[in-house]
Amino acid sequence: MRIFSENDELIGRETLEIDVEGPDTTPPRISGSDVDVRPGFVQQGNETTISAFVTEGHPQVSAEATVTRRSDGQEVGTVQLVDDGSGADQQAGDRRFTRTFAPSAESKYRVDISATDDRVTLVRTA
Repeated sequence: MRIFSENDELIGRETLEIDVEGPDTTPPRISGSDVDVRPGFVQQGNETTISAFVTEGHPQVSAEATVTRRSDGQEVGTVQLVDDGSGADQQAGDRRFTRTFAPSAESKYRVDISATDDRVTLVRTA
């Protein structure tokens, strides 16, 4: 909390603690602008990086990408995204979940990102 004078000058700050009780019924949040597949075009067998920024107050959250061929709707793979600083994930704990994927055939693909906490799942499409 910020404390202001009558002239709207910041004169102090104070931290408040709020206890919240009850079950977590809010799903993790992924906005469309926070999903990235780069590069968007790769040669067959080369890797592209899939990442999503996941907002969630709950500490136990996971994210995965389901890759589907657009031409026939065939699911070609599921990739567990990580936020542990390994592989393509540059920084652990920054809420950007990342992993690489190498398409095995020439095609256009759809990527569905799902984020799950211990109660609720949210899916976004890229």
